[in-house]
Amino acid sequence: MILLNPDWKFKNIQENISAIKTQYDGILLPFLYFQVKSKTRVIHEIRQEVFTFNNIQYWQRERLWEVLNNDLEIERFRRLK
Repeated sequence: MILLNPDWKFKNIQENISAIKTQYDGILLPFLYFQVKSKTRVIHEIRQEVFTFNNIQYWQRERLWEVLNNDLEIERFRRLK
């Protein structure tokens, strides 16, 4: 659903985080207030995609998910080692 190339490592994700975040927000944007179930299902599917992405470590997946949900700033994410 989102732009996670299977060949990417964490550095590639950091370089493309703005595009990934924009795409994530764009996927969720069309849902109306009363479409909570559908939106929740899509969020769950994307979360599964992020947390089953095997090219990065678990803590990196957690930080990626935090960025997508506005719990971590993009610039802080880009500075992670």
